[in-house]
Amino acid sequence: MATENRELLELYEQRLIEMFGASDAQKVVRLLIEVVGGARITVPTLKQIEIEFRDKRIRDKFNGFNHMELSLESGLSIRHIRRIVNG
Repeated sequence: MATENRELLELYEQRLIEMFGASDAQKVVRLLIEVVGGARITVPTLKQIEIEFRDKRIRDKFNGFNHMELSLESGLSIRHIRRIVNG
């Protein structure tokens, strides 16, 4: 497990170097280690974040009576809209 984590960290570091240059990448990695080092964290996927934002928009637009409108607008079933606004 430790080897797997080290390999993952090295992969992220390499990607950061490609994006920001070596100096800034090392700063980011050090900051991550200082802030969350030793902790188990879950990083959501982009899809999960998109769903959270979609659901928030639906809850914000919900007025108590517009299940059908939200269903048509979002491409989700009325049943799914009800789950979002009630949950």
